[in-house]
Amino acid sequence: MVNPRTRFFGGLGALILAGTFVPAPLTVPTAADGAVTLVADINLQPPAAATPSEVAGFGGTVIYAGEETVHGKELWKVDPVSREAVFVRDIRPGGQSSSPADITVAGALAHFVADDGVHGRELWKTDGTSGGTTIVKDINPGTSGSGPVRLVNVGGTLYLEANDGVHGRELCAVRRMQISYGTET
Repeated sequence: MVNPRTRFFGGLGALILAGTFVPAPLTVPTAADGAVTLVADINLQPPAAATPSEVAGFGGTVIYAGEETVHGKELWKVDPVSREAVFVRDIRPGGQSSSPADITVAGALAHFVADDGVHGRELWKTDGTSGGTTIVKDINPGTSGSGPVRLVNVGGTLYLEANDGVHGRELCAVRRMQISYGTET
């Protein structure tokens, strides 16, 4: 049975489905007949539940949150042509999950929300490599995190809602990797 959460990524020219198959693969319909085919089997160590979620098209690849037993739910990417799934980074080392969410592409970077176990849920960025995957800013310093939500790219500027621990939930903007909080410029 296929999960009803289905998204189209024009840059990839493919419809990506987050499936609930066993094992839960990343799938794509073929151009010829629309049949759903396996893009990459990311469930390499059964009984891991490598269920892809938070899927976004990114630089000719698909970046997503994938869960398996060794790292928990972390950031992965797959090339739909080669069908090679690549683990991007263990943001929260060990079996605990960083649970990447709200993956949103702005410019040459994908932004997302994750919890590294030190800063709480904060805004992160990636260029698709382990070394290029870093926290953007600890908006609410400490372990409670700012809880960013509703990430949206408008003309290359990333907007999101976050709580800095002082002003409550406010609109933030990320321009040229500088965060403006509320009315700051």
